[in-house]
Amino acid sequence: EFVTYQITVNAEFGGTSGPSNVAVTIRTWSDVPSGPPNTIALVGTDPAMLSVTYSRPVRSERNGALTGYVIRYTRVDTGELQVMNVNGDDTTPPAISGLVAYTNYSVEVAAVNINGTGLFSDPVSGLSGQDVPNAPRLLGTVSINSSSVT
Repeated sequence: EFVTYQITVNAEFGGTSGPSNVAVTIRTWSDVPSGPPNTIALVGTDPAMLSVTYSRPVRSERNGALTGYVIRYTRVDTGELQVMNVNGDDTTPPAISGLVAYTNYSVEVAAVNINGTGLFSDPVSGLSGQDVPNAPRLLGTVSINSSSVT
């Protein structure tokens, strides 16, 4: 898969070799990436966002030039699965947005090349960012005496 070879040919007659031709360089066809991205990290940045970073698969498992990544993320408490496609070989994609604040998500990442999507990484879990607390509900006071309020 995506390996380079140099080939030379020479004729042989009666145990004597003739001159070789000029070496020809060929490369085998590529395949989908055979390994997942590495070092996946998640950080809850804003209340409804998760920042994802990762490193490329090792060179021998890329099987060609990488053209993008697929990020699968699942809200752990509901099992709701969503997918984000990242074009190009950028290992710091835009943050995942539209999440529920301070909620646990599971994220997997796969590399993509011209042949398709490779293997997904092992899942990594992280919390989306925290939000400010909601306003207090129906606050009321009752006067007890002239010097205190409850």
